[in-house]
Amino acid sequence: MSESEKKLEKELRVFGLKCQVLRKRRMKFFGKFASIRQELTKKNNKPMGNLQVIEALLQKWNEENDTSNTQSKEFQEGPCPSTFIRSKKVDTNQHIFLTAEDSFKRLISVVDWHARCCKEKLKPTKMLKKGHVCKTSLKCNDKETPHVFSWSSSPYLPTKDYLVNSRVNHGITCSGILPAVYKRFAQGSGKGVISDENRTSFFNVHSHHIQEEYKYSTDIALLQEIASYEELDSKIDIMSDARQGWRKNAYKCCLHWRKTHKVISCEHVTKTMDPVSQRHERLGTEKIFNYLHENDVTNIHTDCHESARCKVDAKYEPSRIVITSPVAEKLLLSVILNSTVFKYAKDYVLGRDTLYVESFNYVKNIYQNKRIAFGDSQYSARDNLSALHWNGNVDRDFTSVSIKQNHRMPRSKKGKKNYKRATYKFRDNIWSRFMKSVYSKKNRRQ
Repeated sequence: MSESEKKLEKELRVFGLKCQVLRKRRMKFFGKFASIRQELTKKNNKPMGNLQVIEALLQKWNEENDTSNTQSKEFQEGPCPSTFIRSKKVDTNQHIFLTAEDSFKRLISVVDWHARCCKEKLKPTKMLKKGHVCKTSLKCNDKETPHVFSWSSSPYLPTKDYLVNSRVNHGITCSGILPAVYKRFAQGSGKGVISDENRTSFFNVHSHHIQEEYKYSTDIALLQEIASYEELDSKIDIMSDARQGWRKNAYKCCLHWRKTHKVISCEHVTKTMDPVSQRHERLGTEKIFNYLHENDVTNIHTDCHESARCKVDAKYEPSRIVITSPVAEKLLLSVILNSTVFKYAKDYVLGRDTLYVESFNYVKNIYQNKRIAFGDSQYSARDNLSALHWNGNVDRDFTSVSIKQNHRMPRSKKGKKNYKRATYKFRDNIWSRFMKSVYSKKNRRQ
């Protein structure tokens, strides 16, 4: 066989294979076309021709590749946005506000519902601050029926106040921070400021709950003091002191139990009660004793001086060097004999050390700045808060004792106690009392 014949035979063989492949593809195409026509006939309940099948296929293709649906397609197929946001310099003065967990969850639910119902994106319109709460409207760009949602960063209480603002007001009141300091902090941080009217109305309600918690704390202190005595014998030791409040001689007299060192009573004395400031301490002490008398606590001071450490402690040693020089002894003796304490010893026999009462005065300075003239309601509330702070942390446990060498006191072995972190449970108790009154039946009816 010649070369030309071999070449012709090869070409015929390839052509036959191509015809066979085309025949198979054609049969497969007609089979799919017939199945589509059969499905359309069942769906429309009438016979469908080849032209109707082609039109249905073109319509389906247009729906899947519609340009108006590119936005939702990009949203589904695009990369997930990162939750880490690096703020730009131009965006550092953006709106800052506080939000509650429920409001945040509700916002997620609204956005999720809108994404299932609408292809457009929600965008916030104007943002309005009410205290530390932000209120805004979320609106989509749907031309026919735009969706609009009103959202605030805090849920409402039954009193129609914002939960976030009420909680911040509670923190302001119970922390003892001054209104001017709060305003400077809030304005400097840019997270909004609660109005003076709102804070005043909140304080007028909250002060009653502070008074209730103070009364409960002092009652518990009385029971704990009674329980600390093995044999009560109708006598309980006390410590009292007076503190000058501010430049117009507003006095605060306080009373502590001897063993538990907790505050049981505080009395506020001003010049409206007595114009002579020298009599304020006596007047406050009388009011405290009247309080004890009304609560069936008898004022007994017999043999109080017998509790001196030099008589009670068998291992007592003087903390100063014993004088051996006769000249020095004579000079010191003359000073002692001429002192007021020695001449009028009967006036000081009931005296106690001022360790705890002075420490309590330091706690009072947290809530009552001596340079600020508070009104009676503010002064009383801040005084109650200082007593609650003291009763919740006085004589708390310590974790360890650290001993540091001091070249001035090389033989000192006493060390410093490392106390546990201070607790502020009274703040949670006051908030619970406030919420109980807010969700009472009276407020629910409103």
